[in-house]
Amino acid sequence: MVFGSIAAGNHAEVNGMFFQVSSVGGRQVITAGGDVAGDVATELADMIQNQFEAGHAVVIIDFSKATIIDSMGISAIVANIGLMKEKDGHLVLAGCTPTVKKVLQLVGFEQHFPIVSSVEEAVKLPF
Repeated sequence: MVFGSIAAGNHAEVNGMFFQVSSVGGRQVITAGGDVAGDVATELADMIQNQFEAGHAVVIIDFSKATIIDSMGISAIVANIGLMKEKDGHLVLAGCTPTVKKVLQLVGFEQHFPIVSSVEEAVKLPF
């Protein structure tokens, strides 16, 4: 199931990776290279898992380049909730376009994760 339109094919890879990890203000940021749909969701799930297993307490997902997120993208986030809780971690969803934000709200993510307008705002959260 895809929410939004994938006609534009909004995908970009850097060094063969769709998602990039960086550190901003001492927080780990996973930046999507475009739409979070289909097979790229597996990479997202792995990257979230790797950050929590590496001992990072706060992981921010930057959706600013994504115009859609599908059920596989949602599942990639859900798959890591148990690990996040086990590690006493926090996941923050940042930079969401209106469509992505609406989907995240519809599935109830705002009850479990902060959804903020930018990475800069996410870094300032008091965890």
